[in-house]
Amino acid sequence: MLNKYKVSYIMTIINMTKEISYIRRSFDYMHTSGHIDMADLREFFRLLHPKGIIPIHTDKPEAFAQLFGDEFPVTLLSDGECQSTLHYIA
Repeated sequence: MLNKYKVSYIMTIINMTKEISYIRRSFDYMHTSGHIDMADLREFFRLLHPKGIIPIHTDKPEAFAQLFGDEFPVTLLSDGECQSTLHYIA
């Protein structure tokens, strides 16, 4: 038998389901693996307008510089090497 507490609980679940359904409709699906292809990475940089790029966590930073150095200043660092970012600040 339904009492007022059970009805209230059921109505809460129904309302939450409606809200979740609405939220799902209001967002576009995007894949977020943490990896990006080179064309999308270039577009990402264009949107950011960086004053400089320092590639990290890559096996081939030289390839990175070849791919993006024509449009963005790329600084290559060796493992353990530090770089001041003050020269990037306008």
